[in-house]
Amino acid sequence: MSINCLSLHRVAYDTAARAFCAEAQYVNASGVQRRRVHWRGPFTAEFQRIAGGLQDAASRLAQVDFPDARV
Repeated sequence: MSINCLSLHRVAYDTAARAFCAEAQYVNASGVQRRRVHWRGPFTAEFQRIAGGLQDAASRLAQVDFPDARV
């Protein structure tokens, strides 16, 4: 199985968790899956760095949720 699409939605800073969070959406042959991901980084980070951290977290989560998937 492969992940055809990975996208991030609702990116925000969670003050309680002191981390950026987003909803990661994976699209594959079985449909759409959504998971919550977190990335701890400086509050003043540029959006490109935040998005990269969240995307890395989502990719790692996809490997756990879908072990035979290629992201």
